[in-house]
Amino acid sequence: MQLPIGSQVLYFKNGHVQDSSFFQDQQAKYVYHYYPNGQLQMHYYLPDDQKVGVVEGYDESGKRVKNYIFQKEAEFKGGLKAWASYITKNAAKDLTVKADQQVTAQVVVEFIIDESGQVVAPKIRKSSGYRSVDNDALRVVADSPAWKNAIQFNQPVKAYRVQPFTYILTPEKK
Repeated sequence: MQLPIGSQVLYFKNGHVQDSSFFQDQQAKYVYHYYPNGQLQMHYYLPDDQKVGVVEGYDESGKRVKNYIFQKEAEFKGGLKAWASYITKNAAKDLTVKADQQVTAQVVVEFIIDESGQVVAPKIRKSSGYRSVDNDALRVVADSPAWKNAIQFNQPVKAYRVQPFTYILTPEKK
C-alpha cells in the first residue's frame, strides 16, 4: 500500500475533523488526530532534515500526556526470533503422508492479537491440502503465549497477522 501524497483529512460522523495529515517524499510530515469532541489528541511532526518524528499527546482536557504512543505494532515477547523459535519448537515434526517420498506442505494461518495481547480467531487462510498439517498449524498459533499488544493513539488495539508454515511430511512406513 502506498502512502498518500499531499494533504489528507478524515472526519467523524458528527462533522468534526478526526485526522489531518500531510505527506511528502513518502513520509508523513505532520499528523493531527482529534477526539470526537474536536479536542486535539495527538500531534506528530517530522522536523526538517530529521529521520525521527516528534509525538505530542493530550488528554481530553488538553493536558499533555507524557510518554504518549502514536502507534506500536504487536510484538511476540522476545521479538521475531523468539516467535520463529516458538513455532519451530512447538510445530509437529512427526507428521506422515501416504507417499513414496517426503512431501513439503505449506499452510498459511491468519489470526488476531487482541487488545490484551491474546491470540484469537486463528483460521486457515490457505490450506496445505493435508488436514493434519492445517490442524497442527492452527494449534501452534492458538496455543501461543500472550503477545505485547498493539497500540494506536495511546490505546490498545487489535493487530492482524498472517503466518506461513512449512512442514516436511515423511512417508508412512509400510
